[in-house]
Amino acid sequence: MEDYPPYKVQYLLKTPQYCLKLAARIGPNTHAVVEHLLGDRPLDRLRSVQAILALADSVGNTRLEAACTRALHFGDPHYRRIKDILNAALDREPLPNQVIAAPKQQSFTFSRSPQEFFGQKKEGLQ
Repeated sequence: MEDYPPYKVQYLLKTPQYCLKLAARIGPNTHAVVEHLLGDRPLDRLRSVQAILALADSVGNTRLEAACTRALHFGDPHYRRIKDILNAALDREPLPNQVIAAPKQQSFTFSRSPQEFFGQKKEGLQ
C-alpha cells in the first residue's frame, strides 16, 4: 500500500463492505441505493458508490438521504441522478405522492365576519 499514491489508496481501502456500513450510518435509503448498486457487478459499480458516499462530505447526510429517497422513488438510483437532484435542490421538495398538511385556520377571539364590514350583498345590484 505504501507504493500507491494517496488517492489510489483511498479507493482500495473503501471496499464494498465498508461502503455498505457507511451508507447504513447515513440512512436507510442511502443504504438501499448502495445495496442496489453493489448487488450487480459490485467491482464495476464500486467507484460510483464511493462517489455517492463522498457527496455527504459536501452536502451533508440529511440532504444525501433525501436525494437517495427521491432517486429510489423514481426508480433511478445512480450517481448521476442523485447528483442532479442535489444540484437542483430537489431533495428539499416533497415527493409527488406526499401531501403537505395545510396550516390550520386560526380563529381569533375578536375577529368579525365579512358581512359586518361590507354589509349584505343585494340581489339586484352588482
